[in-house]
Amino acid sequence: MPPLRIAIVEPAGHDNSLGSFYERAFRKLGQTVGRFAPVAALSPWPGGSANLIRRIVRALGLDDAPALWHRAFVAVAAFRPDLIIFTRCETAPAEAIERLKDETGSPCWNIYTDHPLAIPGRAAIRMAPFYGVFSVLFTNDRNLIPVFQQLGAGDVRWLPFGYDPDVHRPVPCAGMRSGIAYIGGWGPLVETWLEPLVPLGLRIYGPGWHRLSRYGPLAGCWCKYEGWGRDMTTALARHWFAVNLARAEHGCAVTMKPFEIAACGSFCLMNDIPEAKQIFVPDRDFVYFSGKDQMVAQARSLLSDPGTCTRLMAAAHRRGRSCSYDHRARVLLDFEETGRYIDDAAWFPPDEDALPPAR
Repeated sequence: MPPLRIAIVEPAGHDNSLGSFYERAFRKLGQTVGRFAPVAALSPWPGGSANLIRRIVRALGLDDAPALWHRAFVAVAAFRPDLIIFTRCETAPAEAIERLKDETGSPCWNIYTDHPLAIPGRAAIRMAPFYGVFSVLFTNDRNLIPVFQQLGAGDVRWLPFGYDPDVHRPVPCAGMRSGIAYIGGWGPLVETWLEPLVPLGLRIYGPGWHRLSRYGPLAGCWCKYEGWGRDMTTALARHWFAVNLARAEHGCAVTMKPFEIAACGSFCLMNDIPEAKQIFVPDRDFVYFSGKDQMVAQARSLLSDPGTCTRLMAAAHRRGRSCSYDHRARVLLDFEETGRYIDDAAWFPPDEDALPPAR
């Protein structure tokens, strides 16, 4: 079968987005890929900062303006795609997506990476036309399949997160490991959960933590401009493990961070989420907690036992090795070609030899 022309559409493109990971994975498999975003399309200079443009657009109140999506969709149509894959893009008008489908004659999928009820109340119901416009909607949490179906989506499939082997891979520890890493964005609820870990050598990596009070307990924990994107693996190599929180404001859905942390050669101490425990086995791959007191007790125990930490690092890395976006991309290409989708149990084969062959 000849290579496909795949258009990936995302709200605002950057180098470590889900769209960028899939772009690299599809290209490795010989596909022709274009990545499109309404914010990136506004950049007034070559290589302009997507973050700066996004701030300007939001400040002007234009972040969901139909004109921006129209401009992006014109570029998508000009690319002449065989397949269009959206990553979320809730602000894109459903009727505009319908017109794009009619104009290109291409199927439109959506990899939707949030809990649909993170948008509260009647606003969630108003999203129903958006969910229903896609021929297939992929969710990272299989427990959400009936939720999306009730909200108007038709064909809903489980597509777990993964990692990018070009970005997330172990590096040697430059010195002695110490303390705990938290890699993720700021949130007021996250802040309260992390405060008890400060005496245990917590270091925070990620965006948005400038919101911290300079006199608060976490003020000295944030490593500004470190540990994000391609620097994540270097940050993790400094610490014994990473604490991870599946956040309530996102429905406690499993995020991409556990997969990336395991791929970087570390492991997670994270809240007790059934979906996560089905992927990373408790006390073999990851360690789980159900409350703040237990989180602190587990962290103290792990820091006092480097041998257990080393064993968990190795087991988590072995478990996560099969979860690359290269594998996810192979599955999606096979689904597009044959209409057959992978069984749930086959998402996590024991080794790379069990993965579907590349095209």
